[in-house]
Amino acid sequence: MQRIIHTDRLVMRPAYIGDAGRVVQIMEYDISKWLITLPDPYTLTDAQDWLSSLRFERGRYVWAITRDGEVIGMIGIDSTLGYWIGKEHWGQGYVREAAHAVLSAYFHDPFADPISSSYFVANEHSARVLTRLGFSPMGKPVATFSTARQGELPLQKMILTPEQWAAINPLVLTGQKTKLRPIASSDYQLAYDVFSLECVTKNLANWPHPLPSEYLQNRIAKSRWKNGWNAELAIENEHGKFIGWSGFNAPSQGMKQDMEIGYGLHPDHWGQGYITEAAELICEYLFQRYPIEKITAYTNLDNLGSQRVLEKCGFQNVGEEDQKSPARGKVDRVYRFECYRT
Repeated sequence: MQRIIHTDRLVMRPAYIGDAGRVVQIMEYDISKWLITLPDPYTLTDAQDWLSSLRFERGRYVWAITRDGEVIGMIGIDSTLGYWIGKEHWGQGYVREAAHAVLSAYFHDPFADPISSSYFVANEHSARVLTRLGFSPMGKPVATFSTARQGELPLQKMILTPEQWAAINPLVLTGQKTKLRPIASSDYQLAYDVFSLECVTKNLANWPHPLPSEYLQNRIAKSRWKNGWNAELAIENEHGKFIGWSGFNAPSQGMKQDMEIGYGLHPDHWGQGYITEAAELICEYLFQRYPIEKITAYTNLDNLGSQRVLEKCGFQNVGEEDQKSPARGKVDRVYRFECYRT
């Protein structure tokens, strides 16, 4: 996880014992009554004991939320997301801004588990924050002891999965002339116009020709972006027009160095740099996000254009292999190209 996280208005940095005085200054009953374990009054010793116990390490991260260098609240992730902010800063969107940034950093890890959170039922503000972030209720509220109130209150537990996060925060990669975004069912006809062409599918592994509509419909349905180890992305040109497809896939889901990329483009847009830029965007994203040392791509021996694309993107030809080609109706020879982390 990132130690320092920036947003438009805030900076989150690791909390430390020197924040104790400011924490006590901010903390009051109107805050502690919505937190499960904090006592009221909250003393300097309480703050020092808590802050001195923190270690910014995997499994437990706590940041001070700062605005113009001043601590205005706290936010943390272990198996749950928790937060609070000074009362004078309520109603300005700081909590949602901080939480969204922290969750973005959390779900950047492709191995990230679902994360939970909770709120006391009467805390309507926190309920709205979690709902807008994508959290969903886990069962019915459960009576939970509030230390500050010295009594039980109904607590609603919430959950946010990587798939939920991806659905409302889709992967988008933008270059100078191309934009890549998740394939959607509404792309069917435009995608069919590309992949029903033999000159396109003959250069793609697994794609048949003629192209059955069911094949494309099922492929689009199964390719929904889930924040994982594979994606199929629409390529749009600078005018927002769907012109092709690009994607990546790691069959072992990170257990091996088997990340592969592939792409297809309507022939009207060949030779204009779209695929080169799309491949560069994907490779940059893959090396930035995933713990991989290489990316693999395959191209037919007679596909000189694709070979040039891969060479421009830093791939090296490492040899030939056999690959089944449904569109060609045979097993064909292909080059294996590899690109390595620099």
